[in-house]
Amino acid sequence: MEFGLWATPQNIALLARMRDAGAEPWFFHGDRTAAKAAWRRENRLRQRNFEDGKWDQVVQKMDDNWGLIVDAVGENRLLRTMEAAERMTAEVIYDRMEVARAVA
Repeated sequence: MEFGLWATPQNIALLARMRDAGAEPWFFHGDRTAAKAAWRRENRLRQRNFEDGKWDQVVQKMDDNWGLIVDAVGENRLLRTMEAAERMTAEVIYDRMEVARAVA
């Protein structure tokens, strides 16, 4: 299940509590320019009126609290899913998750 939260200290603490209760959190990230372009396309497709500034606010929260995110999720559960020329399919993402689980 995807559980998107603003990356505030309070929400990251909630994520850590969910992990402690048995959840398996992952953090998907990647090339920011490609991700923002994909976000813009999704906004058009879904007819959302999110301004570009909203993207920047979300990304800034992640940057501000990156250490907390890493602590809550774990280094081996940070997965790059988008690069400038490529967006991973769900199948590839799942395969990479399985590899990361095996290494952990």
